[in-house]
Amino acid sequence: MWNDPSSAARVIETVTVNPGYTGEGIDQNDIAVLRMAESAPTWAKACQLSSLPALQGQQYNIAGYGGRSTVGGNVGVNAGTGRLRQGNNMYDWKMGDANFGGFWDGFFGTAQTSEVWIADFDNGLAQQSQSCRLAFALMEPGINLTPYCNQGVTNEVSSAGGDSGGPQFVNGMIASVTSFGLSFGTSWGDIRSGLQSSFGEMNGFVPVYAHLGFIANAVPEPGTFGLMALAGLGLLASRRRRA
Repeated sequence: MWNDPSSAARVIETVTVNPGYTGEGIDQNDIAVLRMAESAPTWAKACQLSSLPALQGQQYNIAGYGGRSTVGGNVGVNAGTGRLRQGNNMYDWKMGDANFGGFWDGFFGTAQTSEVWIADFDNGLAQQSQSCRLAFALMEPGINLTPYCNQGVTNEVSSAGGDSGGPQFVNGMIASVTSFGLSFGTSWGDIRSGLQSSFGEMNGFVPVYAHLGFIANAVPEPGTFGLMALAGLGLLASRRRRA
């Protein structure tokens, strides 16, 4: 938390926004690099960036300071922000997957979305797997839906409002950053109407592999600059919630 005596505040000196970012709520370029005015504290852990492009089915660990739940996914967020929480989930698919036949191109506006990755918040029941239900509805008969219908991991978690820019770790490296939350409603698997990080809702992520060049160019002193694995201190993505 910001007032935790073990925490340390840092002034952000520069913010470099990806030039391809359109401002749309769902945009694969929804990423920026923040440079601190002074070095990170010695206890802060600097994390490597992952170049892994094959994320489907990969389990990740997610961390953030956003909204939280004291009761679980049947209700979703019912408590405040400001406490660092973490948990696991897995990437289900990316919007540019050829099996979608270009369905997502332009669906959310003018932004590029082909490299946007999606994970849903499963409770172990197929009817709450929004990822699986969308794949079934949008893909041609005969396509193997197993990779899109995985029922998740033990003690699965969701991101929530306020987790913007928080990291997802694969093999200890930052593979993506939190960008948005998404739901098409209870008829598609959301256990509650609205958007509150309940079971069935989807999380959207901007992958690091697609932006390694941008990040390198935004960091003038790569030998001394470290990306801190803390929301708002390393990589930043704007979280926008759409129903």
